[in-house]
Amino acid sequence: MSRAVRIRRARAADRAAIVAIYARAKLDELANEPVVPPLLPLLDDRERLAAFEVSDVFVAGAATVLGFGACTPGRITMLFVDPDARAAGVGGALLTHMLAAMPGEVELDVVASNTAALALYRRAGFERGERFRAAYNGVEVDALTLRRPTRSSGQGRSIRTHGRFVADRSTDAPEWAA
Repeated sequence: MSRAVRIRRARAADRAAIVAIYARAKLDELANEPVVPPLLPLLDDRERLAAFEVSDVFVAGAATVLGFGACTPGRITMLFVDPDARAAGVGGALLTHMLAAMPGEVELDVVASNTAALALYRRAGFERGERFRAAYNGVEVDALTLRRPTRSSGQGRSIRTHGRFVADRSTDAPEWAA
C-alpha cells in the first residue's frame, strides 16, 4: 500500500529544514566525481542561492520536511531529498508535482556522474541535451542539460517510484517567503 507524501509550497518556517537538507544532500550528487569539493552551504553560495530565491519552492512531507524542489517556468532549479528519506519516492513525488504545472519544455542541469538523479529524470521523460563543464566550490565537474519535451496540458506523466510515496498535490500553503 502506498502512502501519499504531501507536497506543498514552502513557507518561511521551512527555511531551516531546506538549508539542512541541502547541506546533508548536496555533496551526494558529486560523490562519483574524482574530487569531491568541501560543502559550500546554500546560504553562502551566491549563484545557487540567487537561483533558489527566484524559484517557486515546494517541500515534501507533513510534520517533517523530507525534501524540496525549486523551479521557475520551464526549469527545475533544485531537487534535494534528505538522505534518510531516499528510495521512498520523495524525489519522484516532488518532480511529478513540479512538472504538472509545466506543460511546455522543461530543462534542468545535473552532474553527469549522478546516476540516481539521471535515472529519476529518465523515468520522468527527460532526454539528454548538452554536456558542459560546471563548477561547484571551485571544482569543475561534467554536467548535462536534460530536457523534457513539450507536453500539452493534461498530458503529464506520473513518475514511477520505487518507494512507498506518491504525490499528493496539495498546494494550500502560502508561497515561500524569505
